[in-house]
Amino acid sequence: MRIAVIGGTGFTGLHTVNELVRRGHQVVAAARKPAFDAVPEGVERRVLDVDRASDAEISDLLAGCNGVVFAAGLDDRSVRKAPAYASFHAANVLPVVRLIAMGKAAGVTRVVVHASYFTHFNRVWPEMRLAERHAYIRSRVEQARAAKVAAGDAVRVTLLELPFIFGSVPGRVPLWAPLVKYVESSLPLLAPRGGTAACTVEQVAEASANALESDDPDVAGLHPVVEDNLTWTDLLARLSAVAGHPRPVHALPGALMHVGLFPIVVSHKLTGREAGMDTAHMPEFFLRELFIDPTASQALLGYRGHDLETSFSETVAACHRP
Repeated sequence: MRIAVIGGTGFTGLHTVNELVRRGHQVVAAARKPAFDAVPEGVERRVLDVDRASDAEISDLLAGCNGVVFAAGLDDRSVRKAPAYASFHAANVLPVVRLIAMGKAAGVTRVVVHASYFTHFNRVWPEMRLAERHAYIRSRVEQARAAKVAAGDAVRVTLLELPFIFGSVPGRVPLWAPLVKYVESSLPLLAPRGGTAACTVEQVAEASANALESDDPDVAGLHPVVEDNLTWTDLLARLSAVAGHPRPVHALPGALMHVGLFPIVVSHKLTGREAGMDTAHMPEFFLRELFIDPTASQALLGYRGHDLETSFSETVAACHRP
């Protein structure tokens, strides 16, 4: 197949490009900046901002493509002028709908979106009103709904609900750098209750490629990609061990998380800004066990088990790049 990867030089996008090339597909890697050093030979490279590109530029990008991977967008850590939802909608919803709509005319029949596992919890915990309270989650929920409407029966859309992802890409310092710095410090390790699902970036790439290649109609829809479920205590302990500074992890009372975030809540109110995850409601969410059983999605998407310890090691090593 010929496949366009939007965000093809990013963390999950670059690994997806590599996996598709390894399988013999023709790949077009599109990115906002001309930073293609790590992109393998034979990949067509396009400097293109899909948020600002003209219809002609998008049509040219998708010409002859069978599939599209959207590995771009605005993540949950972003802070924008309030109300923030407009920014998240513009970055996470509109380009996906546009790519699907214009892809139909170009012959695109399969689309994979690198989405978020927060949509899973929005479905299973309706009482938390996650989409209502958090602009980022609302944008991901709307992304899934709007993508389905835009696709109709002509395009099959798979949205990968991605949790915390570990691994590295050449020349990039991971987003985990502050946490790695913490576990390598002499400070006592403190972790609240709760935890998260996790996966490796290789699993994201495999799931993306398998979804594009599959003829199973059940691949359409939202599916998590998970290797393991970790408590926050376990995550810190394993990272500190990999970093060469193992030590006990002590319990952090949940109330302290509220206290620690309060100055940020006040700052955002005073400056008219809003985070993708509303700071006032973050503790009640992240103090839960954000765990997902991967059995069904592993069987459907066919991604293999990967060693998280290896990915932890790669993550820590990448945090020390100059």
